[in-house]
This record gives sequence, structure tokens and C-alpha cells, in this order.
Amino acid sequence: MERRVLWHGIGFEPSDWQIVVDIAAAAAEAMTIKYNVQMLPHHTQIISILMFAIRACGAGALGAGFASLPKTMIGRVGTGEGKSLIIGMLAAFVAKKGLRAHVVNDSRVLTQRDFATNQAFFSLLNIRASSEPADLKNKTIKIVYCTGDDLESSCLDCLVDGRAEDYEQGLKEAVLIVDEVDGLIFDKGATSDRLFEDNEFSNMVHDWMQEYQQTGRIQKDVDDFRTQDEFSSILQRDLARAFEEASDKQEGQDYSQRGEQLYLLDQKAKKVQESGWRLWLEVLKNQRSDGSYSVRYKYVKAVLCRIQCFMSYSCIFGLTGSLGQSAEKTFLAEHYEAVTFNVPFFLDTCRSDSLGKFKKTVQDVSPSSAPYTGVWEQEQGVVDLAVERCADVPVLVLAKDADAVHRLASMLRAALAGHFGRGAGDGEGVVELLYNPALQTK
Repeated sequence: MERRVLWHGIGFEPSDWQIVVDIAAAAAEAMTIKYNVQMLPHHTQIISILMFAIRACGAGALGAGFASLPKTMIGRVGTGEGKSLIIGMLAAFVAKKGLRAHVVNDSRVLTQRDFATNQAFFSLLNIRASSEPADLKNKTIKIVYCTGDDLESSCLDCLVDGRAEDYEQGLKEAVLIVDEVDGLIFDKGATSDRLFEDNEFSNMVHDWMQEYQQTGRIQKDVDDFRTQDEFSSILQRDLARAFEEASDKQEGQDYSQRGEQLYLLDQKAKKVQESGWRLWLEVLKNQRSDGSYSVRYKYVKAVLCRIQCFMSYSCIFGLTGSLGQSAEKTFLAEHYEAVTFNVPFFLDTCRSDSLGKFKKTVQDVSPSSAPYTGVWEQEQGVVDLAVERCADVPVLVLAKDADAVHRLASMLRAALAGHFGRGAGDGEGVVELLYNPALQTK
């Protein structure tokens, strides 16, 4: 790229293109180191990066005068099309432009997995990255992977401390990158709240709970000053109701157990709410621990509007497996100033002079005459088909175990040498993935 490109007034410079090239090279190097196979980001991934990157050039302090442009861009990416890598490369571009990138996933497991996958890639680019929620407020950390709960908790902390305006201003130089829009924006509703634990109420409820479990009622003690006001009567009624609710709750529907811990389940998405609290859940925890669990009583101290929290960012970029129907798209356009687009499937963009345009079609590899009579005949059929097609496209062969992988790889090397000549089956023409000789028994 030799000259500047303009899009609605935003300039994409040759230096910006060089950043994209450097990021793609670093991603290729990181994948080669990890998988021991030379791999490059494919062209649809690069096109996706460019779609977002041009808009990122008009974000933050660079975005003066571009308020009329869409603040949110969401792309639909098919399963297996490399969404995690696209997000990692996009976060790297944002960081290289001097902005911060907060990558959000609704699942903590997937958040940690994606960060671990891209960590070496960020290191190659000398970008400071983290998966610690506390670093959301650290302006020296350019990329932070976190969950939606982490993001909301950080915002709620500032809201409770009276620093909401300062927090919002700090996000003017940051970009939010959302992994799977539906789970974060649609499933969770419009608001979230911050619960505050009251130690005095917790002690009262804990004592009453022991009494209720032993006698089936709460005796009013005239010598206990805590039971003389209206609040204590309300707490006692809440506790009695919580005991009734606890007996009706079902694991897998209302709560989930991980190890020794019980967690509340979101009633819409049936996902674990790590910070979720209900009094009936405290009753269950106490019952499961034979009374040793100290009950905590909480109440709502602050309510956060999720839209305001997310829209505090300079831009929002999203990649998702589904954009939803017209109602969801209308909601995104109205409340998030969003535009949407579809990232084309990789194979739908590939062409061959001899075969025309490739499609994601299922190949029928069953024999035309009689079915395979044994494992050897079936594996030979797989090898024959792989050798036939490998001249036009890369071929991935899936086998049931490591022994089958090793056996098929040996057969393929021999078949390639016989089909294309001596040496064709040597070197890296056939790569065995997940085969570890150290794990095999003699």
C-alpha cells in the first residue's frame, strides 16, 4: 500500500497497513511455534481485520469529527473460521494505534483459553496484555481479556465509589471487542446490580437459620434487641420464605454445583452467575454444610445500565456466530448505533482454474458397489480419496485414535510417493497432529 485511503473522512495510512502486515506475520510465527506447522491467517480473516481497523483509525482522540459514523460494528463469523484469531489480531491493531482493547467473553473458561492462545502472539509484538480484571483500569495494559461480569463489576465499583464520570472518561481511549454478542447483550437483560453484604443482618439471619432448622420456627426473644424493629420482622419473613423456596429448587435448573460450591443459574440462559446471590441459595449452602457455612445477607446497593456501560467506550467491535433476526438487528441499531455485516466463509472465496468455485459441500466417499468389508479396506479408501484431492486443496484426515493417525499417515506417505513420484511423501507433505509416540504402548 503506497498511498492513503479515505473512508468517510477516516484516513487509513500506509503505516496502518504495515501494522496489519506485522500483526499477520507475528500471528503466523506464533502459530508455527505452537503447532510446528507453517500457518498463515487466511484472506477472509485479513479482510475482517481491515473492516474493523479502518473504523479504529477514527476512534479515541483520533475520532474527532466522526461522531456521525456507526459506533458499533458487528460481524457474523462462521464456526471454525478462526474467530478467536481475528479478535486477537484486531486487539493488537487497536493497541498499536495507542488505544486500549478490552476483549469480552461471557464465559470465563473461554476467556482464559483465548488469552492463553494469543499471549505468545502479543509478546512477539511487544504488547502488554493481561487476563486480570483489575487491569481494566490500568492504562499501561493495552489488551485485557475479561468476562462481561468483570466489566460490569469494574464499572459498578466506580459507580459505588462516586467515580463513574472519571471511569467513563477513561474509556474514551479504549475499544470494546465483544466475542459472541448474543450471550453478552441479549441474554443478560438491560441492567445489572451490585449487592452489598450487611454483616449485622448476616449474623442475625445466620442465628435465626440455626433456630429455624432445629424448631421449624423463629422464637422472638424479648431480650434480644435485634428482634424489636420492623426490619427484623421483614428479615424473618424473608428467611421463612427462603426455606420454602429452597425445598423447591432443582440442580441444573435453578443452581449448579462446581466442586464444593453452589452457584446461581441465570434463568434465561441457564449459565452460572458467579456473583449471583439469593437467600434460598444461602439456605441450601448452609444445609449442605451441616450448618458450618456462615450465611451472608445482601441487598442491592447500585444498579448499572449495561448499555451505558458498554457505550462509554470509543467504539464497540463484535464478532459472533449469529446476528439474530430482524428484531435483534433493530435493537442493536437503535441502542448501540450498530451496523452488521457477514464475513464470507473461507471456502466460498476460494477458486480453482480446473474446479471453479469451491463450496462447503459434503463429499460422499462410500464405495459405489459393496460396502467396505474391513478396517484396512476402509482406510485404503480414505487414503485414495485424500491423494486424489490433495493436488487441489489441503486435506484433513480425522481418525479415531493415535494409532489410526500414525497408520494412515504412513499409508499416505507411501501412496503420495507412488502417485507423484519418489520424495513426494517425504518431508512435511503429511503432518501428524496429536500423535505422540511416547504415549503409545508396545
